[in-house]
Amino acid sequence: MRVISLVLLIAVLAVQGNVPTCEESKALESTCGGYCFNVVKSLLDHSKAMQSELRYCNPNSESNIDALIEQRFKTLEAKVEKRLKDLPIKLPADIYPYEQIGSKFYLIEEGLYLNWSQANRLCLLTGGHLVHLQNRSELNAIIPRLSNNDYWLDINNILKEDDYVSKTSGKAPPFFAWFPNEPNKGQERCVELHNKFSVYAMSDAKCDSSYFNIICEKEFKD
Repeated sequence: MRVISLVLLIAVLAVQGNVPTCEESKALESTCGGYCFNVVKSLLDHSKAMQSELRYCNPNSESNIDALIEQRFKTLEAKVEKRLKDLPIKLPADIYPYEQIGSKFYLIEEGLYLNWSQANRLCLLTGGHLVHLQNRSELNAIIPRLSNNDYWLDINNILKEDDYVSKTSGKAPPFFAWFPNEPNKGQERCVELHNKFSVYAMSDAKCDSSYFNIICEKEFKD
């Protein structure tokens, strides 16, 4: 299990009442490192206190309990995100290895569904950034490595509608490949690489949607 996946999984299990065993905690500490372990441990302590509080709730008020659990989960999720953002380290290269595809190096992360900001942060932790496509050749090179999923790109128009910028360069993206009738704008301010019947092209999406996989890109110095 990779580090970020492990951190988020343990946090979710804690909210659901499945507190990790001593052996699992030791495994996390050896995998994640002391600082990262302390971050997760504090979140688990918070979850334990939350579970104790729930025991005093009226068992007949199921809807109220569900609402409280949802509220506390959102609080815990925000704390996880903040703690990950504040990590003063980068993850070891052997945990998130990049591979050369065409002329660039990429990390394709499947099954770890994050929103656009979280995806950006994960790529930064691995020493890279969200994929910054320069041309059709780069897109064609990575498509055979994809698994019929949707993936975040580094493009957004968060500051101004119709003014798309690359998160990597801070400038207008050099390449677009939109699906027909895209972008359809509205509240969809971030750009994804969308799969439709095994055809990949760009589509806009809500930045807080957590339905997308991640492609990170990294420059290696000679």
